Amino acid sequence: MLRSHATRKGKRRLYQEGAVSGMLTPSDLLERFADSGGKLSPGTAMFCGTLAVRGDIGGGERFEIELHDAVKNRSLSHEYATRSLAIAD
Repeated sequence: MLRSHATRKGKRRLYQEGAVSGMLTPSDLLERFADSGGKLSPGTAMFCGTLAVRGDIGGGERFEIELHDAVKNRSLSHEYATRSLAIAD
């Protein structure tokens, strides 16, 4: 299970959640890439797909991610904090 939480204005909420198998494959992502005809321009990279967002897409002051293995009951997790630049506010 992949899961992420975003904290915005001090409120933590579930941002994404779903099975790894629910992610799009690289070929699916390329087919959906709007203006490329299924091909990326030279010098362009696509790192990965993602799960659907629950609610609004956006940043926040904190982001947490977790990959959980329910069979072995163990997880990999990471979190980071951000600061908005005055120009972006």
